[in-house]
Amino acid sequence: TVDPISPAEAFDGSFKSRIGHHNDCFVASASDYGTYTNLAKDLAYLHETTKYTITGGETCDASNSYSDCANSVSRMTELHWTYMNRQYNRQVYDKWKAQNCYAGVDISLGYRLRLVNATIPVSVNPGASLNLSFQISSEGYAAPTQYKPIQIVLVHTGTAAQTILNYSGTNDDIRFWLPGEVLSEGSVVIPSGLPDGNYSLGICFPDKSPVLAGNPA
Repeated sequence: TVDPISPAEAFDGSFKSRIGHHNDCFVASASDYGTYTNLAKDLAYLHETTKYTITGGETCDASNSYSDCANSVSRMTELHWTYMNRQYNRQVYDKWKAQNCYAGVDISLGYRLRLVNATIPVSVNPGASLNLSFQISSEGYAAPTQYKPIQIVLVHTGTAAQTILNYSGTNDDIRFWLPGEVLSEGSVVIPSGLPDGNYSLGICFPDKSPVLAGNPA
């Protein structure tokens, strides 16, 4: 018996932490055509493990109620789905469109982060720490699976000059931002030579590749 991946094991580089789950006949039957041998036990294991690994697959049978929207969306939510083959089985996707859940599935696969609230001081002196907190709603089926640092971007409202600052604080590893509400409290250090003026503030999660870091997509 193998225990599900624990938060302490997640992303530690071990084989266990790097094995995802691919379902080749999603919601095709009670066992998904043999994908599961003990449904309750297998789903309980996958619910925990897929919090920290990539999960997805494709559909293959639209002929029964298992592939209806209610069961399909519930199972993708339970197992933190990230990806799906759009090409097969299109009959299932036609059913989801007819039952009005296809668009919701389309925007919920993987992670989707929405800023709910931020607490930011009105002013701060150069060289001092800017303390802030923000609340994020994680609205996709899954959490991000790649580490991305949190950066605060200050944009001077007069010159449009950008200053990118590294943020550190509580709950600052976005790979653990599972579906639900996320609160982080932390700070950035304002450079001593930053010009006076008014600034807008943004949050950025850059890719680790320099080629992709500035690409909003």
